[in-house]
Amino acid sequence: MPEHAQLSQPVVASHVRATRWLRSLLLTPLVGPPRPAHMSVSPVRRTMAISQWEGMLADIYASLTSGTILMAWGLHLGAGEVVLALLGVVPFIAQLAQLGAGALTAHFGGRATTLWGIGLARQLFWLLVPLPFLGLSHAVQLTVVVCVALAAAVLQVVGATAWSHWMGDVVPPRLRGRYFGRRSAAVLVAGAIGSLAASLLLDLSRRHHVEREALCALSLAAVTLGAVTTLMLRRQHDPAVTRRPVALREGVSAALGDPHVRRMLLFLLLWSGAIGVAVPFWGPFMKRDLQLSFTLLAAHQLGSSIVRLMAAPLWGRAVDRLGARPVLVFCSFATAAIPLIWLLPTPDRLWPVAVDAVIAGFFWSGHGIATFQLPLALSDRHLRPYVLGLAGMATGGMVAVAGLLGGLLAESLPARPLLFGREWYPLQLLFILTSAARFGSALIALRVTEPGSAPVAGLLGLLRRPGAAQATLSR
Repeated sequence: MPEHAQLSQPVVASHVRATRWLRSLLLTPLVGPPRPAHMSVSPVRRTMAISQWEGMLADIYASLTSGTILMAWGLHLGAGEVVLALLGVVPFIAQLAQLGAGALTAHFGGRATTLWGIGLARQLFWLLVPLPFLGLSHAVQLTVVVCVALAAAVLQVVGATAWSHWMGDVVPPRLRGRYFGRRSAAVLVAGAIGSLAASLLLDLSRRHHVEREALCALSLAAVTLGAVTTLMLRRQHDPAVTRRPVALREGVSAALGDPHVRRMLLFLLLWSGAIGVAVPFWGPFMKRDLQLSFTLLAAHQLGSSIVRLMAAPLWGRAVDRLGARPVLVFCSFATAAIPLIWLLPTPDRLWPVAVDAVIAGFFWSGHGIATFQLPLALSDRHLRPYVLGLAGMATGGMVAVAGLLGGLLAESLPARPLLFGREWYPLQLLFILTSAARFGSALIALRVTEPGSAPVAGLLGLLRRPGAAQATLSR
């Protein structure tokens, strides 16, 4: 052995010990205290643990940059129905970038594309921090808000598509339903808590006439969280898998050539159009027509998220045991009836809002897990970016188009429309429309196919026999 190599061994050993100590220190809050060598945490388990925490912080970031917060920016700057609808469907318009995201993922790999896409997306809101203090008109400020939100959403789509592909490689198929169900539920609760805190701040700021300062502070908090989550993504495992990049045209052609994928895409197109017509208006209906505060809006979201957290293990095990299709079909029919609950509340009768939080939380939990798992189940890893991209485009594109059409329809409705001999709030007519369209789309879900999945009757049988369901799903 050369002399310089012998002299370097103590230095190398010290470096290795220091690296292991630092890694243990950083990972202890995520995966517990260090274990003996024969019980060490695998890179996959460590990544799954970090990913859950990253997802929770990322959803808090999202709660500060979308949904209620974008609506608050719009209301603060005097936006009308169409602009509010546009702000509401920004995340869905961005889904049109899914196919390009799939091509980038296929070429550069899941991890690299995730880091660049998400890392850049979560720093763009720096542009909103000084915005209200630049002396610009409200119209110009609204334009900046929409552009920043849209650019960030597009980059987020690129990163999210790559992340789904990346995690499809990391998480073993037998664990996907349970893991992603548990993760998505925890993420939703964290995001709802973040939204509740932000809403409390907004309500307080409105009482003290400092709403613009509060909105700027929330943007500053968001970009800080965005930097933290990007660092957490960098620490996650990238499995050594053979990459065979598939060209865009070849990948799309192969994906669309699969009849299982085509049936899934048809359902997603119709379903997304059905829900999209009302997507931008649940918040404005609660805020303006039911006269709820931002805090109560966030409390409704938090209650629904807690129910989703509690239901996620049941649906995740059902997907792992029976496949995604039976859960998708069952939850599609169930969620089709949910908008009808919103025909009941008034400013003096708010209990239906609480009922919606429970029922919607339970069934949307299953629907979300099934729609996330189905594209993964229907594609091999080489075509996965394109299947995910097509699914995302079908979903986001139709929600965006339907949401904007819903905005135009909402502006054309009379102030107190008369239907069935009763006066309604205008937005309640959109809720009737979305419910009818969902039932029609749920019928199309019956045509979705997934090799190896159980029939819907298998899931219904389990639900009718709670004891048998518990015994089967616990395995």
